[in-house]
Amino acid sequence: MKKSEMFPTVDIEMRNRTFHAPKCYSKYLEAMYGNYMEYPPEKDRIGHIYRAAIHYNTEENKKT
Repeated sequence: MKKSEMFPTVDIEMRNRTFHAPKCYSKYLEAMYGNYMEYPPEKDRIGHIYRAAIHYNTEENKKT
């Protein structure tokens, strides 16, 4: 993308917060995702699974 297509940035609101975005954000998102304003069919949706590990610093853990 050309610098002149991206700057100056514009303010967009999402979930009651304001973010700076390239002024051509819609063109960019459309090129990447097609019709980004509509959900894909349910069969094509990909879920995200996050896993977290908690390590407790205990005397037992220090021995291993």
